[in-house]
Amino acid sequence: MMSSSGAAAGSSAGDRDHGDGGGAGRPGSAGARGGATEAGASNTGGASEAGAAEIGGTNGAGAPNTGGASEAGAPETGGTNGAGAGAGSPGGGQGGAAGAGSAAVSFLFDSDKESWSVRSSKPTDLSSLVALVWSGDNGNPRPGMLQAIVPFMSGGQSVELGVQLSQPVDLTAKTLMARLEINYGLDSDLATEPGNASLYVRAGASLTLARGPMQTIDRTGTWLVVNFAVSQPEFVDSAAGPYDAGDIREIGISIGTASTAGGATTAVAFIDTIQD
Repeated sequence: MMSSSGAAAGSSAGDRDHGDGGGAGRPGSAGARGGATEAGASNTGGASEAGAAEIGGTNGAGAPNTGGASEAGAPETGGTNGAGAGAGSPGGGQGGAAGAGSAAVSFLFDSDKESWSVRSSKPTDLSSLVALVWSGDNGNPRPGMLQAIVPFMSGGQSVELGVQLSQPVDLTAKTLMARLEINYGLDSDLATEPGNASLYVRAGASLTLARGPMQTIDRTGTWLVVNFAVSQPEFVDSAAGPYDAGDIREIGISIGTASTAGGATTAVAFIDTIQD
């Protein structure tokens, strides 16, 4: 899921209630079966305010909640959570607003691809051969992830998987993180011809490309963490225009073969939990 900025218009994405800023709590009293009660009362099917326990309703500040939408300070299960809430990760549905302390971007892939797609490749015709799907069979830290099948054929090839944001986000002084596993392939001998992965962003109206450090991939079947301090890129395509970490328009991950990979082969990659 993504908070603060959703995927670009025209791409489909599943909303997931997973700890997004739902709004500030309103102190007061609530509760009742179908009606309102004083503060501290329990509620079934109604709206509850401060101090009220609830099942299936909309919860105010400080109220435990199960299955409903929760406002500020409320622990929750299965609902939409407000600023400072308990259970659940920061983030929310496509284009949802982040609560206080939430991540600026958060893609957890709990139920779909969240508008991620193949953005580019080297060589360019490799893009059309890549299969990018959602899978619930695996994931990190829980089931739900992107799965990419990339038919690498030689050294120095790469593919970028990413998402264009519906509105710019400010990632100044923030670090993007992604979890990646090469489940199979990439090279017949990764120990001597390791592959690589890096996070990237595109910034400003010129979509200036900036990349984080390369993560070496020398084994299969192991989840790796790929990081990128967005204000300190390893590479910037300055010819495209100025780079501004406060105006990020696209984020993604690049996966590639070694420049001299004579054993390059089709790779099956798992991608999960991309957030700052």
